Amino acid sequence: MTIEAKAERLLLAGRLLVFCGERGVAATVTGDSGTWRLFRESGRWRCTCPSRKRCSHVVAMERVTGG
Repeated sequence: MTIEAKAERLLLAGRLLVFCGERGVAATVTGDSGTWRLFRESGRWRCTCPSRKRCSHVVAMERVTGG
């Protein structure tokens, strides 16, 4: 399964929770192996999951925020 397909599955299942606050936009996502935090850093979305490459959690967040 591609990361795009995994991202779509996360979104359809409602597993991405987005927060808007004084510090900006952040999110938590419940993946298959845990709950991870997403945040914006240096103009890019970052995820606390152990993946060393672009993960489906980031792809899901990019779809919600438009990048």
